[in-house]
Amino acid sequence: MEQYEQFSRFMPAILGYRDQFISLNSQLKKTTLTGKISSLETAENLFAYMETTQQKFSELQRRLLDALVEQNLHRVSDLLGNTAQVSIDILVRNLFERTADVGFLAMDEDIIDFLLRPDTQAEQRASLERRLFEYAQKYTVYQEILVLDEELFCVAHLDANNKPISKTSSFGARVLDSKEAFEEFFGVDSLYGEGESALFYGSPIRQEGRVIGALVLVFDFAGEMKRIYNKLQEGSLGVNYALLDERGRIISSLNESLLPVGSNAPCSLSEKLGTITLKNREYFILCAKSRGYQGYGGPKDWCALSLWRVDELRRLEFRRSVEAKLEEDIEDSPLVGASLASIINEAQEIYEDLNDVVINGEIIASKTHSYALNAILDRIRAISHHINALCIHSITELLESIESASHENLRFYSGLAMDILDRNLYERANDCRWWALHTHFRHTLAKESPTAEEIERFGEILCAIHSLYTVYYNLFVFDASGKILASSHPNEQDKIGKFLPRETLKAVLACKNPQEYHLSSFEPSPFYREEPTFVYYGAIFPPLGGKPVGGIGIVFDSTPQFHAMLEDSLPRDEKGEAIEGVFGCFVDQVGKIIAKTQGGEIPPLEGVFEAIKGEGRAEKILYPDGGEQLFGIRRSGGYREYKSGLYAAMFRKV
Repeated sequence: MEQYEQFSRFMPAILGYRDQFISLNSQLKKTTLTGKISSLETAENLFAYMETTQQKFSELQRRLLDALVEQNLHRVSDLLGNTAQVSIDILVRNLFERTADVGFLAMDEDIIDFLLRPDTQAEQRASLERRLFEYAQKYTVYQEILVLDEELFCVAHLDANNKPISKTSSFGARVLDSKEAFEEFFGVDSLYGEGESALFYGSPIRQEGRVIGALVLVFDFAGEMKRIYNKLQEGSLGVNYALLDERGRIISSLNESLLPVGSNAPCSLSEKLGTITLKNREYFILCAKSRGYQGYGGPKDWCALSLWRVDELRRLEFRRSVEAKLEEDIEDSPLVGASLASIINEAQEIYEDLNDVVINGEIIASKTHSYALNAILDRIRAISHHINALCIHSITELLESIESASHENLRFYSGLAMDILDRNLYERANDCRWWALHTHFRHTLAKESPTAEEIERFGEILCAIHSLYTVYYNLFVFDASGKILASSHPNEQDKIGKFLPRETLKAVLACKNPQEYHLSSFEPSPFYREEPTFVYYGAIFPPLGGKPVGGIGIVFDSTPQFHAMLEDSLPRDEKGEAIEGVFGCFVDQVGKIIAKTQGGEIPPLEGVFEAIKGEGRAEKILYPDGGEQLFGIRRSGGYREYKSGLYAAMFRKV
């Protein structure tokens, strides 16, 4: 009741129901009193029974109005909770890739050779910085890349406009002294910018166990948060977002006039829905902490905050313009909880009780010739119909709100699945192009007759890479004839000496520069146990330029990876468990399902896919047996320059 009193004033439709309930309740009271007075002892028990029914109606009125308010607040909690959780989790997934990047790039042979030859650094600096530029061309999430020597001097960096003062860098010193695989820091450091905060990732550069320098990556934090906010704003009803550090300080904000960067959190933060007053306006507020990704929790104690104006509650209300009707056995739907099922049953019982009063009253009137009772019974009959219509109307609105919220969640989480997939495949497209630039691959394949030892080292390099990047099933290198020379997976060594399909080789060798790559169709592949997957190919160019002299193929481990992405995208309850009866899939451009979660029935998409794939507006699939299935589908929006062209869908049988 407290929530009703606090929030119902922002829900005009519910206030309308309240007024109608009050009016009908008053009419029922007056009619009961009139019946008791006029019938005297003739129908005393009948109207005593009716008085009990009227009290039940008063209680039903309270419960139903509370349920309508509670459902709208539940939708608010979903809206803010989902978006806050996704904003922090998507960021952490991205930053997890950065922790892998900085460790891998710190092992780059060209960088290590450069640091080991201080006498030639002046003439080789331009060459190394070109290599850093090539890296940033593939992994476009970085604003700056810096190489520091063991004396903390910046010997090479990417951004010519940046003037690093490395000798005073506390983060650089921390990286040099680190015993960890990587260090991360958000704040101001003399390595980058002019006093503004940045997100740094660093790793010691080691040679035979000795630290000879440090590698530092500056992540495009502001650009990434802008992309996350833009994605979340699609259909978010004007929610505001912010990101807070471990001190509760705002470090990123969608609306700086409301939540300024650098200010403290406007209140104590909670993962439960609350309210706050800002600039004389009341807001709902909710925060979320990262659930982590593959053991990485993100920067310590960061959390995301979502904020929404309380007076926007009216935007969640339905405006029904057609006659409401409750379906049979609706209380058995998985969308209907025990409390609502009880309300539905009780409303039906009250209607039946009032009908019984009328029928029994007519019998009494007939037997006792108390015809004055008929007018009262006619009044009861009319009130009964009005009560029934109002209950059906309000319960139907409640059910439609629940169904709409479920559909909104399905669309939201299908969008999350699609975003996770796009971001993951973006990294794969980067990996194949960067690894194709490995100096040993380029020099060796450019030779007319490489030695057996040089070819053997291909396998060592591929195995070292594969040990760090577990999303792949296999990595292999091939020459210009398409002959496979090395493979990283121990069970795929029989592929060495065999040749790529002619059309695949032709597509790889057609790459004009290291920015281009070739992606196979999602289909059964001889490089993936004849199961469907994507294989990314990067052309290997000779050191001095020219046509490709071979290439690298990286085989995405699609079965477990796609399944994990979908499982991570499923809506979850307060305990973190996937909601029962919800399942998802990835779909290609023609409606073919390429991956799905375990369990659940994926309906045939033929006949509906063309109609829904553009905007995903269709909400139900209807079955011949009368069953229904809610679904949400989202098309790939891509990530940065990468576009997958795929779709994600979430389903729930109702």
